[in-house]
Amino acid sequence: RGFADLEQADRVALLSDAFALMQAGRLPLPSYREILQSLPRVNDDSRTMLWSVARKQLDFLDVALAGRRAQQRLRAIGRELLAPQLAKLTWTPAPKEDEQTAELRGDLIASLARFDHAPTIAQALRAFEEDEAGTAKLPASLRKPVTLATGMHADRTHFERLLVLLGKAAGEAAEIAADEGRD
Repeated sequence: RGFADLEQADRVALLSDAFALMQAGRLPLPSYREILQSLPRVNDDSRTMLWSVARKQLDFLDVALAGRRAQQRLRAIGRELLAPQLAKLTWTPAPKEDEQTAELRGDLIASLARFDHAPTIAQALRAFEEDEAGTAKLPASLRKPVTLATGMHADRTHFERLLVLLGKAAGEAAEIAADEGRD
């Protein structure tokens, strides 16, 4: 209950320790979830770091629970916790935004796509299509997470477009390597 009132370093330590205790089977998932649910009440400089740590912990658990029934419950927790944070940040980087916030936005997009958050997937696919069509330029900080989200949820058309992009990137990398070899 007093999570948001703790010192910044203590909040990070508590989040990390709770995760470690949960991994060791000494803290039940609902207790860890209670700590995660306290994160939205934090509104100081540690906010971005706390969300980044929590997102990485949830991603780790998703891999650890792959194929188990508990994975779907974890993904629901991830969607419930992370979607409001992405909504707060919005998909549009603010002018003069700090690097940590831009990175968090991209990480939230990738995690929410991984957790099958339908609105995030739809927005990522739309952003990918608009960027490919040239109707809207995708900010550099969103290129990787949007591409990852598209790849995770690609239909045949998106998959083929991703293959073409991969081929182009490989060709450009080979050209650069050849040019460097001539120098």
